[in-house]
Amino acid sequence: MLVRKLLKFFEKSLGEVKGNNEDLNASLANLTSSFKQSEPPVGEVKFNLEIESAIALKHPLNDMIELNPFVTLLWPFDQKQAPIETAVMNRSNYPAWHYKKEGLKIRLSKENVSLLGSQPLEFLVKHKTLSREQTVDEVIGIASVDLSSLLYVEGKKEISGYFHVFAHSDME
Repeated sequence: MLVRKLLKFFEKSLGEVKGNNEDLNASLANLTSSFKQSEPPVGEVKFNLEIESAIALKHPLNDMIELNPFVTLLWPFDQKQAPIETAVMNRSNYPAWHYKKEGLKIRLSKENVSLLGSQPLEFLVKHKTLSREQTVDEVIGIASVDLSSLLYVEGKKEISGYFHVFAHSDME
């Protein structure tokens, strides 16, 4: 099972640094070293998130079940964020969500920069069971996207690709 996610960082504003790529790259390169000082960096990172599609999703208990899949982003950062969730694609093991969320912001606190460098963004792939009695959201897998290269690789502004969905039972 694969889920395609695209993470585009379209603007980085670190304190008073704005404008050209050289200033932004220099600021990102110095970001880690700034934590040796007592002051956290100032500013935020703004980005767009796209969740495109999935290939060959399967129910972990029964391969014959047609899924009603959707994706939820687990937001690990220290500021509140409205839930980020795709639409449910009814009866599809090859869903195409084409979800786009623009203008997401991550405050550059000491904790958040540490999370950017050490904890991947986790996307829960879920199946919505619809019945007359109740609706149940069942986690069928997790896909993770490592963001550390955005901090440590100079000039890196985008993470794009297919990311493996690990069965939820494998994660426990």
